[in-house]
Amino acid sequence: MRTNKTIQSIVFKKIDSEYKFLILKYSKGKGSFYQNMTGGVDDTDNSLFGALIRELDEELKLDKKDIITLLPEIYYFEFKDKNNTSIYETVFAIEVGVHFNPTLSDEHESFKWMNYDEAIKNVKFDTNKESLKILFKMLSN
Repeated sequence: MRTNKTIQSIVFKKIDSEYKFLILKYSKGKGSFYQNMTGGVDDTDNSLFGALIRELDEELKLDKKDIITLLPEIYYFEFKDKNNTSIYETVFAIEVGVHFNPTLSDEHESFKWMNYDEAIKNVKFDTNKESLKILFKMLSN
């Protein structure tokens, strides 16, 4: 059963001197929009990190061995879902190797590796934009 917590993961890689961010296009049944990877935290998950690893595998077939760097809890926010329930979302950043490309679940129709400006322009939700801004500032320092 789902809890009132969710995770968001910004998957990125560095190619030459430029960061590329994995932006997913959700399927038509989910609205056909671009977003960072997100997922629910189940009551059977032992932690937010456990939910993150499960979701990365389910949605992207990303295995722990593909992870170069994990930046935990770079951002945290609350929003209301369609039932006006408070949802608490924690954002993680995952650096992968240059050769990683996801194998998508049925939730997604496609993906693109985008530079920062493209990602900011294409993601639908302001919270995704804010997450990307926070990460990009961290990476630029």
